[in-house]
Amino acid sequence: MNHLAVTISREYGSGGRLIGELVAQRLNAAFYNHNVIDRIAHESGQDRSYISRWERQISSPGMWNGFLSVRRDGLSSHLQSEYYSNMGRMFTVQSRIIQTAAEEGPCVFVGRCAGYLLRNHAPALHVLIHASRDSRLRRVEQDYRVGGAPHVLEAVDRGRKLYYEEYTGQVWGDCHNYDLILDSGTLGIEGCAALILSAVHQKRKR
Repeated sequence: MNHLAVTISREYGSGGRLIGELVAQRLNAAFYNHNVIDRIAHESGQDRSYISRWERQISSPGMWNGFLSVRRDGLSSHLQSEYYSNMGRMFTVQSRIIQTAAEEGPCVFVGRCAGYLLRNHAPALHVLIHASRDSRLRRVEQDYRVGGAPHVLEAVDRGRKLYYEEYTGQVWGDCHNYDLILDSGTLGIEGCAALILSAVHQKRKR
């Protein structure tokens, strides 16, 4: 019998990580977010700091704009080769880690295209967390204490969208890819976690 997997996609500043942590705690499930970095480093033989830099880069729209324009124009360049080689290799390792972790026990994943990678895993619950721009800006400024919040908000969201669509061939945020879509600005962190747990309960009954 397969173990339950909950995947959480999220807009930046919507509190998806906090919601994922709560759900994992209450399900007594493994929680995968930044700790995936350690497993990627171990399996790829790369230094953890290198993987951390790669993770930050995938949220950079400037990098993605360069990569996509180079590929679209059909240019052969060191830039194209480096982007494709590094990101393709890391995504392959990350994919294997997520799929393996889902077989090891109940788990909750935040981001990293986990919903797509586990689309055929059963049982699984795929969730999208979103919120209004104002709500997300408040969280980024007050909780994350990030300067230049409006620019960062747009940059990270665009980077995540481009990364997701490049490697999955799906449209990020398409409602058809999720079982549950929640507004954390309206429902709050606790409210979203409670609804996810309720959905998990229903999923297990079926």
